[in-house]
Amino acid sequence: MIRRQGGGAWRVDDNDPRGETNVEIHLPDGAVVWPVQRVMKRFSNGSEDSIAGYGAVLGR
Repeated sequence: MIRRQGGGAWRVDDNDPRGETNVEIHLPDGAVVWPVQRVMKRFSNGSEDSIAGYGAVLGR
């Protein structure tokens, strides 16, 4: 949703052994976000790392 709404592009370093976790979205305004890492934080830390809140802030 972040990529689709923000018009960004997925990027991954094929040489990174944790590439699936460190995949980035590069947005047209130059911002870089790591949504997979955010989801992992949500599972680890609970609601304090809200995924909806993350998306809402990026949408501003």
